[in-house]
Amino acid sequence: MKRYNFSRVVLITGTSSGIGRAMVQFLADKHYMVIATARDAERITDLPAAAHLSLDVTQQAQIDEVAQYVMQQFGRLDVLVNNAGMAIRGSLEDVPETMWETIFDVNVMGPVRMIQAFAPYFRRQQYGHIINITTVRSLWGMPFLGSYTASKAALDALTMALSDEMAAWGVFVTLVRVGLTKTPLFQRSKQYSEPWMTSHSPYWNSYQRGQKMFERIVRFAVNPQVIAQKVENVMSSSRPPRVLTIPLQARIFDNLSPLLRWLGPLRKT
Repeated sequence: MKRYNFSRVVLITGTSSGIGRAMVQFLADKHYMVIATARDAERITDLPAAAHLSLDVTQQAQIDEVAQYVMQQFGRLDVLVNNAGMAIRGSLEDVPETMWETIFDVNVMGPVRMIQAFAPYFRRQQYGHIINITTVRSLWGMPFLGSYTASKAALDALTMALSDEMAAWGVFVTLVRVGLTKTPLFQRSKQYSEPWMTSHSPYWNSYQRGQKMFERIVRFAVNPQVIAQKVENVMSSSRPPRVLTIPLQARIFDNLSPLLRWLGPLRKT
């Protein structure tokens, strides 16, 4: 597979921790010009990036400012990586409507806003690459992660549509589904979900069983550096795939998903 770099300009959202942080570090080592972004730029100043920018993907004004800055300072953007995201735990019944709106605003509309901001530049350039980071869980509804998996399933669908829409301008679009990764994402989800994941919920016993199951399987989680390396392989390919599932355990979980659902925390003996 033909590969190239040429100090390409890459913008990544959500780089304060986890996969985003690992990608900045890995790509910088490979001599990419990385624009690191996070809601709080103070948390990413230690990263070896060409620029450290404040960016909340739910704020259109910030997105417009970042797009203008990138074009003024770098003259182009080669790769956009939509990595920023959030997770919420809880049953469909327990999670309030406002939190459903919040997670879709971040996980779905966030990438949509970023793509709409940079698509005109990609079309003008007649080249570019958009990479959307999602999850293998988007392929099957996981108990008590319904809002998260539903938002990622929506991102899957719009990525497939975008791939065909942008092809005429030589712009590649890749959907990267990742498996269980060692990131703070699900630890933070516990904090978001504390108001309704209480002993007063009719799902309390199931929540507890689900937490115990998660603690058992989390030891199989991969380091985000593994994801970063695979994403760079896609980024530097002359013919990147439309869909990539990484790592191997994610593909295994994908194939075993019907069994995992049957063994899920809602199953009663």
